[in-house]
Amino acid sequence: MCKTFEELEVYLLGGGEVEFYYKDELYSISHNTQGWYLSKYGNQEYQTFKDCEDLLENAVIESRELSEIWDEVRV
Repeated sequence: MCKTFEELEVYLLGGGEVEFYYKDELYSISHNTQGWYLSKYGNQEYQTFKDCEDLLENAVIESRELSEIWDEVRV
C-alpha cells in the first residue's frame, strides 16, 4: 500500500487516510469536512491543508517536501 508517492496520491485522492513512519517517528495523514491534516504523533502541532492536492504539494517534514521523503517512509 502506498509504496510510491504516486500510489499515495491515488490513495488519498480516493479519500484514504494513512499512517507512516519517518525516521522512527509516527505520522498520519487524515481528513474531515474542514480539511486535510499531516500530524506527528505525540506532538500537538499539525499542518492543515484545504484539500488533498494542497497537502500533496505543500506538506513538509523536517524542511523537506513529502514527495522528497516518501521513498524513506515505512507504511
